[in-house]
Amino acid sequence: MQRFKVQSPSLRSNLPALTGIRFFAAFAVLLFHYGSSFAQSHGAPVAIANILHNGSLGVPLFFILSGFILSYAHEGERIDGAFIVRFYVARLARIYPVYLFALLMALPVLPNPLPGSVAVKSLLLVQSWQLPGDTHDHDWIFQAWSLSVEWFFYAFFPLILPISRCFNLAATMAAMLVACALIYGLGTPLGAAAPLPISLGGFSVAPWIPVLRLPEFIYGMGLCRLFLVLRNPLSAAQSTLVEGLLALATLGLLTRDLDPQASGLFAILVGLLLLALAYGRGFLSRLLGGRVLGLLGGASYALYILQGPARNLCRALVPSPYDRVVSPVFTVALSVAVFLLIEKPARKFLMKALARAQRGATQSPALNPPQ
Repeated sequence: MQRFKVQSPSLRSNLPALTGIRFFAAFAVLLFHYGSSFAQSHGAPVAIANILHNGSLGVPLFFILSGFILSYAHEGERIDGAFIVRFYVARLARIYPVYLFALLMALPVLPNPLPGSVAVKSLLLVQSWQLPGDTHDHDWIFQAWSLSVEWFFYAFFPLILPISRCFNLAATMAAMLVACALIYGLGTPLGAAAPLPISLGGFSVAPWIPVLRLPEFIYGMGLCRLFLVLRNPLSAAQSTLVEGLLALATLGLLTRDLDPQASGLFAILVGLLLLALAYGRGFLSRLLGGRVLGLLGGASYALYILQGPARNLCRALVPSPYDRVVSPVFTVALSVAVFLLIEKPARKFLMKALARAQRGATQSPALNPPQ
């Protein structure tokens, strides 16, 4: 099977539009948790209520984007023991410092005592690694269920990446079609508590079962392969039109009362939007790639994982109903501060520590005996 050629890593950009769109995905999830039930109970226009209710669909966008970005970042790297160590340290450096901060922030405002088993699973990021029918273990930070699913993706990424490199264009397209069929067939649940439209052993399947979300991640990897090999033949004006049409199509779906299959269709369309934005030639991609949205997009992980603890803290300190106004503003401001003061410095420190350890290992007398 003849593989296709991809761009050299030295020729690749940072894909700023894909950083900017992360903010809107995280903010959509925040609005889902803050405003969905409020909008429905207070008679908001149907389209607005549906957009808020469908904000949970920011999660599959993150899963697809994760597959895309990881494939993009590591294309061309040799998959060996050193890569695996470097990959997992980089992933921990990326997610764990902010996650640990969020866990500590959540402890004083937990509504119920935390079982020891839940605490251990949460610290190990395996709280979503369970079987159909199991009671969920997301009591510490509920939104972290998706982080546990991401950690499952990371566990298999070093195995999937070299396989994907063996695929030619036709095989890549076929794998993407299978992934899209699974995304559509399984459906993307509208809320974290909604069951998937299948039943295993008599149990309705919860959306945090990692293997059932794997098609979204693989779809993102396939989109990246297409991006690396296919040059954008469109002009700036044509790219603007394509980006606009895909954005309108996805936004149009969000204004509707979606069933799981329609939500799966949204995930497929948003993947195509990510592919169009990655080329960075249209107006929307240039807008998303601006400095302000770049900062907010960089803080999107903190915004996502801190929203639960921040909301509970505001509920404890700010009288109702003012907490509904204060909480979102406080959460966004906190996420930017945590991104700048904790996430970036901690990641830099841990990656430098890894580099020093690797240099020390290569210079060890045991590994480099005198000639």
